[in-house]
Amino acid sequence: MLLPPKFVKAFRQGQKTDANDVLAIASASQAYNVKPCKIMTVEEQTLQSLSQARTLVDKQKTQLSNQIRGLLLEFGVVINQGDAALTQVVPDILEDAENALPIALKQALAVSYDLYKTQCDAKAQLHKQVEAITKQNESCQRLMALEGVGPIIAIELLSFLGNTSQFSDARGAAACAGVTPTQHSSGGKAKIGHIPKRRGNTLRK
Repeated sequence: MLLPPKFVKAFRQGQKTDANDVLAIASASQAYNVKPCKIMTVEEQTLQSLSQARTLVDKQKTQLSNQIRGLLLEFGVVINQGDAALTQVVPDILEDAENALPIALKQALAVSYDLYKTQCDAKAQLHKQVEAITKQNESCQRLMALEGVGPIIAIELLSFLGNTSQFSDARGAAACAGVTPTQHSSGGKAKIGHIPKRRGNTLRK
């Protein structure tokens, strides 16, 4: 039986040692509300790894974009939002020999912009790979038939939900996907809130 690390951590007493970890695992395994983790298949692990690789590339692309905009903003150069505006303006700025930007800044921006373009190409390549997999996977095709579910969300759902045999009901699967509302109950009164942004497994766009 595999136990979630976050669940086991609540049972650990004292510092993190092998002995304390063993005691925490033993205590957590006896808890009435323990929910074991399912063992992922090779296919599910592959889909999850592909999604995580794409997410990292997209995050790094955004970071580079924000850095370039921020550095230029310090010198009074404002770039509109969007990748198209960035790719249209930055090359002209780097090639313009008459602007007041220091040479050292232009050299640093050129390095960051080359990295940005590399990440854009990597993201496009990974996205094509995701689309190719979803076209060949029957389960992904059924998930994409749902409103609002595209290739990325379909792969995410399939990777951690699997064949759903580990869930006793639909609510358990919904909770794992993070689409259940928050609840605060006290004194016999239950207060149901909204669906939080971060709950369960956060789906990546």
